Amino acid sequence: MKGTAYAILAAACNAMVGVLSLSLILIHMSPVAISFYKCLAALLMLTVIVVFRSINLFKYDAISILQTALIAFFGIFILYYFETLAYSFSQIAQVVFTLLGTSTIVTVIYTYIKDKDSRNLLTMLSVILAFIGLILFHWTDLMHGVFNTGFVFATLAGIGYGCYLIINKKPRIKHEVVQLWYMMLFGTLFLAIPFLLSHNYSLPLAMHPLLNLALLGLIPTIGGYYCLVKALSYTSIINVQISTLTEPLMASILGLYFFKQWLSSEEIVGGFLIIVAILLINYSAFMKRSICQNKQAKENLYRQHNDMNDAH
Repeated sequence: MKGTAYAILAAACNAMVGVLSLSLILIHMSPVAISFYKCLAALLMLTVIVVFRSINLFKYDAISILQTALIAFFGIFILYYFETLAYSFSQIAQVVFTLLGTSTIVTVIYTYIKDKDSRNLLTMLSVILAFIGLILFHWTDLMHGVFNTGFVFATLAGIGYGCYLIINKKPRIKHEVVQLWYMMLFGTLFLAIPFLLSHNYSLPLAMHPLLNLALLGLIPTIGGYYCLVKALSYTSIINVQISTLTEPLMASILGLYFFKQWLSSEEIVGGFLIIVAILLINYSAFMKRSICQNKQAKENLYRQHNDMNDAH
């Protein structure tokens, strides 16, 4: 129950990314600068929390910190960089659904390779539906032969998010604030590379863009990641994904309300298929757990029966 609640809170926080990022892009702030500054803002906020709570950041071994650096590479650098770029070319709903569908395919493929018991018809069907959903979501561009740059960037962001979910399932640093601080530290360092190479360091000093950057650093970056880390500590990757299905729905509503971004009939069907794909994956994982639990219960009952017979 706690895992589901944290996952839904993470989805609510992350749904704000598209609206806040696009509002900054529309005032001609570069996506590279947005991704860097929001990560830097989150790092500064977390540093304040660490100082005031007297949290020791240096009691962890090098392997734990290096693992967090790898998590930050996929979950901060790849995700932030390409997701923010995607908002420059595609609608918010297109980016979020593409990101979610791609990350689902990545996690299913990983589970399929790692766990032979997961190789069933429902798993294969979910991957097929996710692929069809992604195709339908970009059907108009495909029919007109238009190269959709936003789709490519959103797909790369989804791959990063999927890898993040896989690697972060068993973090070596258990303290959520410490893990987040190191993630933002390494994420800022990774994002500083394309930021410095872009030679576009402008930071609008008006109240509106500064407030948006602060909100990006606070709500989705700190709040979203904190809730996601807590969710992964309580439940499985699949359960987290099923609970975060509210994110693309909320993001679509926000995109429609603030930017009048209407979805076509093909996009609605595509989004529906992606959601069904994730539901099927979750159902398959639930059935597998039920079978394992029943098998374990029978083995325990059989063992108890034998112990009673031996006692007599």
